[in-house]
Amino acid sequence: MLQTLLADRFKLAVRHEARELPVYALVVAKNGPKLRAAEGGSMSSGPSMLRGQVPLSELAHYLSPSLGRTVLDRTGLAGTFEIKLEWMPDEESLFTAIQEQLGLRLESTKAAVDVLVIDRAEKPSEN
Repeated sequence: MLQTLLADRFKLAVRHEARELPVYALVVAKNGPKLRAAEGGSMSSGPSMLRGQVPLSELAHYLSPSLGRTVLDRTGLAGTFEIKLEWMPDEESLFTAIQEQLGLRLESTKAAVDVLVIDRAEKPSEN
């Protein structure tokens, strides 16, 4: 319904496209994961913390905005895990916290990412 409204009012035309972009791959660290299996649940977040019981693909989704890049789960670990991640932006980086607290690490790489491309947009029509 919203897409129809934007197309009618702004003549908005968009499309999805896969582009090769810098991403972070969430992988298992050298000493192995420090994760406990858990039942399904949800994730809560704050300025410098993430807590919950989620699959690692969802953890990757939550990390993306904090890192400014898409994070992809490349751990190969299936299931739901208990996540308790806290970091102090001035003292300890998120990268270090992920490795020390979860036994995972982030690798910088490139991958095909789905992006929304705006082909056309005009000033809104009068009511």
